[in-house]
Amino acid sequence: MVPAVLRLVCEVQSMREIKFRGKDSDNGQWRYGFYLRHSKVTLCPIYENEEEFDKAVAENTEHYIVFDGFSDWNLPRGFYRADVSGKTVGQYTGMCDSEGTEIYEGDIVCYNDEPKVIAIVKFGNHGEDRTCYHTGFYIDWIEKDYFLRNDIRYWIHGGKIKVIGNIYDNHDLLGGDANVSDT
Repeated sequence: MVPAVLRLVCEVQSMREIKFRGKDSDNGQWRYGFYLRHSKVTLCPIYENEEEFDKAVAENTEHYIVFDGFSDWNLPRGFYRADVSGKTVGQYTGMCDSEGTEIYEGDIVCYNDEPKVIAIVKFGNHGEDRTCYHTGFYIDWIEKDYFLRNDIRYWIHGGKIKVIGNIYDNHDLLGGDANVSDT
């Protein structure tokens, strides 16, 4: 029989890593850690229309990435928070590309180093209009002329995709056709 403490250690070690990234509002650097969405006030949902309410929610919401601070041996270790742009927040997929680079929501990937065959990593529901319905992380291919699978795990396990940028810093890779606000 396995002792309870050992079982707990094994469970903790086998948990997937959940982390996020977002661009620091002050200096534009990427921050990595936990995501905190904070409402500064509790809004009364009585507005003229839905657009006004959505605007009020956006104006009263703060977005933070929380990360560990530095400490020396046996000294308390604090944490920091960075104010980030909510539009740039993306979750880590828990997977890496063919070169070991972590893949985040909002990353731009290419197939077999082919610069014309690129896609955006997204999270949500995909394939609702098809027989193959998928919820979670998927790849949205920019060029629709190719019939390529959208299942991100298929491409990861085949070692066929590589992160070449993200939709916020490398919008030019998308040919200017993709709308960043829709991703």
